[in-house]
Amino acid sequence: MIRFLEQCSADSEMDIEKMYEVDELALEEDVRQCFLQLSCDEDTQKFLDNCFEQSEWLITQIWHAVAKSFLGMFMTQTSVNG
Repeated sequence: MIRFLEQCSADSEMDIEKMYEVDELALEEDVRQCFLQLSCDEDTQKFLDNCFEQSEWLITQIWHAVAKSFLGMFMTQTSVNG
């Protein structure tokens, strides 16, 4: 999954918006009337770029794995993930 997202991020020709498009005809009428299609703004793109960069930090990934294992003994996975 991460490799796919990295490829998407690196590929300037790929339309990221298409990954989040919704087939509104597949929605029920009452849902379709309330649906509002949003798009990725500049701040969101900066956040995603930062996530991609941090996903390559090996020491950080090791620390997260160790912390998750330790905290998992005392907390639910949802609480550990924050």
